[in-house]
Amino acid sequence: MELTKAQAELALSVSAGGNARGMVGRFFMREAGISLALTNKIHHIFSQSRHNLGGLARSLGGEVKAFRAIESATVKSVDVSKAGRFETIVKVGSEQVTVRGNVIDGQVKIGTAFIKPPPPPTPPIKL
Repeated sequence: MELTKAQAELALSVSAGGNARGMVGRFFMREAGISLALTNKIHHIFSQSRHNLGGLARSLGGEVKAFRAIESATVKSVDVSKAGRFETIVKVGSEQVTVRGNVIDGQVKIGTAFIKPPPPPTPPIKL
């Protein structure tokens, strides 16, 4: 079965629900030549609703494109000459995305990414 990366991204954008979506999406991503490690990373980051990345993925045309945009912004933001853990906030589209990971041998390795939820509204002050 020959699939293009665009077809794999389309498969990820189709919501079959829950684990089925994850398994089907990961199958298509592997078939499109996206590494298993990257496939699992994308699944980890985008399958958790608490990461608040669904809207970003939709606005950028899918999870793979959103991940690539996060990765690109992170590489520009992180000092790769300093090995070790990092946490940075990058602008992707109109969103501020918090990214955590490591720099290993001068390469940025993203561990997780998420959009922090807005703070709860402040109750009115009674005078």
